[in-house]
Amino acid sequence: MRDKYIKEAQEVVADANVLINEVSRRVKQLRRGSRPLVESLEKLSPEDIALREIIERKVRYELPTSVWVRFFVLVLLFSCYDKAQQLPAAMLFFISSSLFFHILVTNGCETA
Repeated sequence: MRDKYIKEAQEVVADANVLINEVSRRVKQLRRGSRPLVESLEKLSPEDIALREIIERKVRYELPTSVWVRFFVLVLLFSCYDKAQQLPAAMLFFISSSLFFHILVTNGCETA
């Protein structure tokens, strides 16, 4: 992968974990025969094509509504648990964000 493409893609997708997931999902699609959404005069690897597609906003990441619903239900459940057990706020935040990241990773990205 070209460093230039990585830096430009990081300006579009700030979270490195989301960027990695988005690129790997798109690379799998390209290797299975999907057509590139960007044109190039030079021969690019599937990774570079995926990065260019992100840079040019041809591929985007979107959380499905069900993911948001699950996240807010988890936060609600943990906040109810917190009232009963008096968990520190930092612990509540860590548990909620860890579960949300797990949901995010398992759902992947959507192509535009």
